[in-house]
Amino acid sequence: MRILILNPPASDGASYIREGRCMQSRSSWTELFPPITLMYLSSSLRERGFDVQLVDAVAQGIAWQQALDLLQSRAPELLVLNTAFPSIRSDMDFARQARELVPDLRTVAVGVFPTLLPREGMQAFPWLSHAVVGEPERAVVALAESLAAGGTGAGLPSLAWREEGQIRVSEERDLVEDLDSLSFPDRDSIPSDLFRFPLTGEPLTMISLSRGCPHSCIYCLAPLYYGRRERRRSAGNALAEIQECVRRHGIRHFIFWGEMVSSRRSVLMELCEALVREDLDICWMGAARADQLDDELLALMHRSGCYMLTLGLESSSQAILDGVHKGLKVEDGIQAAQAIRRAGIKVMGHFVVGLPGETEETARASRVFARRHCDYAQFYCAVPYPGTELAERGRLNGWLREADWTDYDFPRALLDLPGFPAERAEALRRRAFVEFYFRPEVVWANLRRMKLREAFKRLDFRNWMKG
Repeated sequence: MRILILNPPASDGASYIREGRCMQSRSSWTELFPPITLMYLSSSLRERGFDVQLVDAVAQGIAWQQALDLLQSRAPELLVLNTAFPSIRSDMDFARQARELVPDLRTVAVGVFPTLLPREGMQAFPWLSHAVVGEPERAVVALAESLAAGGTGAGLPSLAWREEGQIRVSEERDLVEDLDSLSFPDRDSIPSDLFRFPLTGEPLTMISLSRGCPHSCIYCLAPLYYGRRERRRSAGNALAEIQECVRRHGIRHFIFWGEMVSSRRSVLMELCEALVREDLDICWMGAARADQLDDELLALMHRSGCYMLTLGLESSSQAILDGVHKGLKVEDGIQAAQAIRRAGIKVMGHFVVGLPGETEETARASRVFARRHCDYAQFYCAVPYPGTELAERGRLNGWLREADWTDYDFPRALLDLPGFPAERAEALRRRAFVEFYFRPEVVWANLRRMKLREAFKRLDFRNWMKG
């Protein structure tokens, strides 16, 4: 069976990040993410003997008509299409045109959109034959095997399908329990130098360390996409993939991908010790949770090549943090940021504007907090994705605006909170970027690391202002 796995172009030429539970229009930090989920999926299908082509039209600069021409020439039997809320209408228009060019084509959508709205998506886009709910490796492999054997995929876990004029959605989820069992991602199909490390511009890739999150933040998609139980790779398996990237692909810059690299201290310590011992001379960044760090661990992380850690700080208001079930104190974030900096590692803070309880004063305080405690910062609007508690609260309280699916994007606010309308959240998000990045000391620090033109390419302020 011929299979095309496609991160599709957009009909308007825009760029989108679609990686697992992370999706947004390309803005602020302009570097694209390697489509690590699609790369895993390609390896999994190849391992089962399927004829697979993996194409990232966004990163490879393949325009709409070029992608359609490629599809028509290959004439796949199954199209696996990466999707996201901000780009869903464009994604589905591509699927429709693909079916017109290859009438017998089966089309399956993967990503957060079909995970949250499998039935609604299948109803809205009748040319879509299947949709995957959650992480796709097992579901797509099972579907391909069913189709190759003359089946329809009906009844398979983690799948939505059509049957006798009805849309069926499996209640069962099929997660990869042993992440070490997955073949390493297919890095041969997409040139590695298409993806660059933020600020330095060096080629990078992502190393997936874990999936799932046990925490209860009311806005987060991770538990809905990956499940609440964390599954983690062994240190040895992750090290072997890093070594392959360095020795075979010449990549030395990495994003360690997962909700919290710090969640299992012993495993992270083992990996960092191995990186020091192997002397691979790599540079890496990852996400950490503020209450899981200590000086000993951070010192080892720095020695192993850790350049930056991102912290989900969200707000400097304890009332807001408590209201969204963050499970952290503001002081936890302060202490973590201080410890990270003491270890010689940069701090990237993530903040959300427009969570329940937000006011002009809390938003201002969070901007001050970011400037005081972070070396870099990202600011998002609170997005009430379907299926999250945030969306349900918005509906019950009358805060939730009517919106198109494409409006569910981090630069857009969809909640009209008491005394804090959506337009204000969007305006204060833009203001936060300006106040943070146009400080003389920040501008100078970035210019010391790169040429002026490169700085403004990496930090695309026009996109921030458009957001």
